Amino acid sequence: MFLIRKSPLLGESLSSWRQRSGLENGFHRFPLNRNEKNKDPDRLPEEGDIDWIQHSLSVERQSLERMTADYWIGNAKSRLSGKIRWLIALEANGNSISSGSMFCPMCLREDVTPYYRIAWRFAFVTSCHTHGRTLLDRCPQCRERIWPTASEFKRRKGWLPVHYCSSCRSDLSTFSSIEQPGNFRSVWPALRSDQLPDSIAQASNRYDYLQGLWVVSQFLMRRRSEKLRDKLRQSVFPELAIDYFKAHTIEQLNVIQRQPVIQAATWLLESWPHRFVEVAQHSGVQRHHFGEILHIAPAWFQTIVSEKLTVRHYRAISLNQATEMIDRLKSTNPKTTKADVRRALGISESAVLNDLMSQRRHATQQDLLAMRDIFEELTLTTPTRRTALASVKRDYLIFLLSVLFGGTIEEICELTKERVLSRLQAEQRRDNGLYRSLLAKAYDLLQEYPWKMKPNGTQGFASRFGAELKGHSVRSRITLMMAPLDQTLWRSVDVFRFLFSTQPLGRRAKRLKKFTGDKH
Repeated sequence: MFLIRKSPLLGESLSSWRQRSGLENGFHRFPLNRNEKNKDPDRLPEEGDIDWIQHSLSVERQSLERMTADYWIGNAKSRLSGKIRWLIALEANGNSISSGSMFCPMCLREDVTPYYRIAWRFAFVTSCHTHGRTLLDRCPQCRERIWPTASEFKRRKGWLPVHYCSSCRSDLSTFSSIEQPGNFRSVWPALRSDQLPDSIAQASNRYDYLQGLWVVSQFLMRRRSEKLRDKLRQSVFPELAIDYFKAHTIEQLNVIQRQPVIQAATWLLESWPHRFVEVAQHSGVQRHHFGEILHIAPAWFQTIVSEKLTVRHYRAISLNQATEMIDRLKSTNPKTTKADVRRALGISESAVLNDLMSQRRHATQQDLLAMRDIFEELTLTTPTRRTALASVKRDYLIFLLSVLFGGTIEEICELTKERVLSRLQAEQRRDNGLYRSLLAKAYDLLQEYPWKMKPNGTQGFASRFGAELKGHSVRSRITLMMAPLDQTLWRSVDVFRFLFSTQPLGRRAKRLKKFTGDKH
């Protein structure tokens, strides 16, 4: 099929090499295997597609793997699944926050054969390690992304070299970029030579190090790290932005915004862990500030955060002190929580405070009726355009099923339509009036909800855009809806789980029951 078979160039990406090979053989479209799935062209292909590429283009397996993002972020042999961290999405749009694949004009200008490097796909790379200049992530002429996806290559008409913009056909090698500020050292040369930065002796491999760097970078973007950013901005990195609220991950920032974040994160990891601990403690950073991103951090990072940033203040407070502080805070904020009072008093736990601001862990039927009214009002006021109303009805149905079946939100999200229907039919024998009314409502929502077909051929719950539905997202939305309820009620949908069923005994309760000889 391919008479001219080009060898991969040093550090070239898989998409660049495949497109060059196609152009050399007279193809103006991205060369794909028949029935090959359109996914990120720099990810490791499926085994059948790898065999086709090897046979058609005469490339060794090891050389092919080194051109993929999977090889550099993790391990190509394990075939990383799903979206991987640090990889910049090719599907960039007109949003000023989002960016696309990067390039260095000077590299393209000096190349005998211009090509794209796999390093330009990673968010932790912000400058060219050869020329020391900031990379560009959009065409300076038309402001569009410079490297289309594989599906766009299939739609292209007309021959176009790889170093030309696919939108305005400008020669990208003719542009200029700004010089990298400061003496920041990129981590890419070390990773490319299979080495790790000397400052992280605890990291066992490059994936381990990049995970830690990603967690620090994510933390620097969070609202709760404002004091830490202020300290870094005043002393070391004045380019750090005041906030990054419009972006959720480091990969979504454009290269100019991302550059100081990566620099600051790399600087914090140097001389590990002394510099990181010193700056974090001076900024008031504690373990809980990392939230849900801490569990994905490597063990060496979690250990330091747990040991050095877990602060507990043990100080006795009187009943009068606790009462006065609660009244003072509630005078300005009626929704003051126990955590707000603890922070104001400078304590971690207090038995007095627990008694004064105790929370109910079990809802009443009145609470359940209030939640039903909130959902009913939402179904009437939510606009019908797109899938907004369908999403509300889906969450309403999941909430009702959790109450009726006594299951967690995560368990309900895993149920298929057939399974939900059979369980509802089994619950018909109940005589409780409220239970039967909720059961009837669940039947109606079951018929109205547009069920999605799963890969295994069954119909089940899906997200707004057809992806797998995550239970924690449904749980968080329902928690927000519980705001009008009694403030003493625990803010979790689990408070409704055992309204119509008996809560199972825990291990401690079972042991106590066995010890006391209670048979009931």
